[in-house]
Amino acid sequence: EPVLTAAKQIADATLAAGKVFGSITFNQEHSKRLQDMGARMIIHGADIVSYKKALKDILGEYGR
Repeated sequence: EPVLTAAKQIADATLAAGKVFGSITFNQEHSKRLQDMGARMIIHGADIVSYKKALKDILGEYGR
């Protein structure tokens, strides 16, 4: 798949430059792929998802 090939090329170039490679992950399988590519910074989810959940919880507390 072209996207995975591009991600591997980016990972290789990043690591070759002595930098930390990382990415947002979608699930455990994707996390494993990133680790296999040498990722050390794996982000599970996005801020907006956490904010959305928190707001839903708050609204639930107020009975909405």
